[in-house]
Amino acid sequence: MKNTVHRQCRQLASLLSGYGVRRVVLSPGSRNTPLILAISRRADLQTVVVIDERCAAFAALGMAGATGRPVAMVCTSGTAPLNYGPALAEAFYRHIPLVAVTADRPRDRVDQLECQTIRQTGVFGNYVKAAYDLWGLDDAAAARAVADALITAQAGTPGPVHINVPLNEPLGLTEDVTDGDADLPRHIKYIAPARVSVDLGDARPGNVLIVAGPMQPDAAVARAMERLAALPCVAVVAELTSNLPAGTVRALDPLFGRPELLPRPDLVVTIGGAITSGLLRSYLKGLVGVPFWSIGQGTAPKDPFGRLTRIIDCPTAAGLDALYGLCAESPAQGFAARYRALDHAAALALSDFNSGGDTALSLIGELDRLLTDAAAPYRLHLSNGMTVRYAGLYPFAGALTCTCNRGCSGIDGSTATAIGAAMTCPDTPTLLLTGDMSAQYDLGALAMDGIPASFRMIVFANGGGNIFRHIATTRGLDERERCFAGPVRLPLQGLAAAFGFGYYRAASAAELRACMDAFMAPQGHPAILELVTDGENDAARYIDFYKNITEYVKPYLDNN
Repeated sequence: MKNTVHRQCRQLASLLSGYGVRRVVLSPGSRNTPLILAISRRADLQTVVVIDERCAAFAALGMAGATGRPVAMVCTSGTAPLNYGPALAEAFYRHIPLVAVTADRPRDRVDQLECQTIRQTGVFGNYVKAAYDLWGLDDAAAARAVADALITAQAGTPGPVHINVPLNEPLGLTEDVTDGDADLPRHIKYIAPARVSVDLGDARPGNVLIVAGPMQPDAAVARAMERLAALPCVAVVAELTSNLPAGTVRALDPLFGRPELLPRPDLVVTIGGAITSGLLRSYLKGLVGVPFWSIGQGTAPKDPFGRLTRIIDCPTAAGLDALYGLCAESPAQGFAARYRALDHAAALALSDFNSGGDTALSLIGELDRLLTDAAAPYRLHLSNGMTVRYAGLYPFAGALTCTCNRGCSGIDGSTATAIGAAMTCPDTPTLLLTGDMSAQYDLGALAMDGIPASFRMIVFANGGGNIFRHIATTRGLDERERCFAGPVRLPLQGLAAAFGFGYYRAASAAELRACMDAFMAPQGHPAILELVTDGENDAARYIDFYKNITEYVKPYLDNN
């Protein structure tokens, strides 16, 4: 079979396969031609072509996040690699194994007015676990560098790596290749650490509050958390993106602004990534004198609440099992029940409050109910801004998983990430909830080839970046609409037609109920649903609920 004459590119393709990569996202270019040839001519590597490198990187992020396996992406030289930056930073903070393979000019051509040439060595700086440059390496050394990169991406705490491949011409020349097993680089088998037993000593922590931030789905963690949540001395506050059972409390977020209503814990245990809720963060920072433990593998000293007293560096499930051993015999009573009562009261108050009109907050609640009643499994993706905050108040019990780019919390790449994830499981609907500013920012993702027919996208059309109408920093500024909420030009109906999507529109709960079954039903192509609300009213109602939460929740607390 003919393949590229560049042996190191053939070696790299072989090593990708040997170390567990199954999907590679390719972006067209000239300098990366040998890499594209070597990869695309391997039957065991599935390739997706995405022209825009920023979309390509976020699509790869979605694939790796959905499968838990490393995904590679390949681009040409020059400014092309710079477009990988946002997705690599997101992968770095979410511990997702992305492999960025960038073609380059030989080093002696850098800074010599060579076309499409920049300083690519180490270009991703602090946002990859490690970077490897193949310049000047013989075949054996280059193969070892690639192997090291692929092991590093998956070992310990996973994360992204960068492999820079300087290539001399000829670039597109092929030859008959008969590489046998003996001619290909050896693979170093990496065996991950086995599940460990964790000894936390003989502490008796009393009432324990577990706070779970964003995490990849993990069945062992979910089982361990369910056991803990059944104990009367353990309350679990799990954000929707934690992918933990819907039975954990979520609706009481507004009550974290009323700490006098909450029972004080004797210990706080944190797992997962950065907490979205500002009120929860403030509440935790205010727990002076309460010890804080952080559980998780590869846990470096991270102290976002200024209260950390113990780091437990171990697999999260093993740490939670050890915590269960400490808590199972605790005589403490009533702590978890109080949290559940508060959460139940807040959920009832929110449902009653939502009957006051059609806002983004109420329509997401209606979506949750409709999707749960439908009993059809789906995978949920959220954009940043207000969408993740609105959705976080509801259980979304019908979702198999929930993902949001909370590593860096940017609005860029939400659509491409969700589409990449959808490509890995085309038989199950992937539903993206996004705002109109996020959708406009990532508009190029809709032009990607091969978007599965099961992909669904709901856009909250309420006049731009609605978070700027909520937060105190910007909501009172004269420049709010022009400079912050931003001019949004998003003709979704026309865009849907242009890109081959079905299109639906709703501006009320009644209209949403009328179209939801058709929108989610299999129809041979992806679909967009535009939910139209008034941004000013959305912000006013949300602020009202949080500001007056004590008044709204009191009738339901009196009944408990």
